[in-house]
Amino acid sequence: MQFLVKRGLSRPRAYRLVQLARATFQYQARPDRNAELAAEIYELAAKHPRYGYRRIHALVRRKRRVNKKRIHRLWKRARLQVRKRPSTRRRATGSALPVKATYPGHVWTYDFLEDRCQNGTVWRILTVMDEFTRKGLAIEVASSIPAQRVIAVLERLVGTHGVPAFIRSDNGPEFVALALRGWLAGQQITTLYIDPGCPW
Repeated sequence: MQFLVKRGLSRPRAYRLVQLARATFQYQARPDRNAELAAEIYELAAKHPRYGYRRIHALVRRKRRVNKKRIHRLWKRARLQVRKRPSTRRRATGSALPVKATYPGHVWTYDFLEDRCQNGTVWRILTVMDEFTRKGLAIEVASSIPAQRVIAVLERLVGTHGVPAFIRSDNGPEFVALALRGWLAGQQITTLYIDPGCPW
């Protein structure tokens, strides 16, 4: 650019010739006014690694008056966001891959539901379903359904539909009762318990 001007061209013509805006050529970078503040934020973030930008802003405000948005902007630019801790919830030990029903009568599923009458009486509802056909095999309703009554329902279903290879449930007290587990083992039905917090 300076070469063209020295050769006798006017500056506007030289700008057009090199297709450069005058503001771009004359631009001078301003000093970073946030350098000192950014350094202070880095130092506080290193000292308090679990703090977010709001708590860092509170610490900075003890020394100087600064806008929270400015702190947030510098915080994001430096990528100082606190990483989320990985979940520490333990998964129940069981089969690595869940068994999938491949034919009728392969896998049954049973579970409890609850409902309440207008007078406040609570009813427990035992449902049994064939996972492959999605057919409801039984619905048992009572104010209380202990393990022995669950066994009675399963005995009736086995007599009608045959013995399933697997039966899936959660870890409710009725389903892990020794009496029920002993009856299932006697019928050579393998129990499949779902992992806590992972409904099937």
